[in-house]
Amino acid sequence: MIVLRPPTGETDVALDEGEVEIYGYPTETFPPTDFHSATLVGDRIIVIGGLGYREARRVGQTPVFSLDTRTYRFERIEAKGECPGWIYEHTASYDRDRNGIFVRFGRIVAEPDIGEPINPHLSVLLLDDMRWDRVKAARD
Repeated sequence: MIVLRPPTGETDVALDEGEVEIYGYPTETFPPTDFHSATLVGDRIIVIGGLGYREARRVGQTPVFSLDTRTYRFERIEAKGECPGWIYEHTASYDRDRNGIFVRFGRIVAEPDIGEPINPHLSVLLLDDMRWDRVKAARD
């Protein structure tokens, strides 16, 4: 994880000024994700999906992690419900009214040799009880 801090007295981050902090995590805490989404919700960043390493992928599961922006501690979140599957290259957006993160588009890792189809659903991760809900088919 890379943290960019603005110069003293500034509020905006510039790539050529300020401070850069780089944090590494063991794969047991936060495995490689590649092409995940990261959504800021209060003092947490919710990380959903990602391509990751082939041997670590679990077809039919959606990896979800929470990063505390105050302590930089990562936690795996065990979400219930009908998840999108092993998703990557998707979009995610926070809905304050539902306190949920909507996940749409992206690709779903299917069984080997079947290919990786486009995600046909719109799903929401409801943060109050960490439950996935399938909203509708994305084409609708």
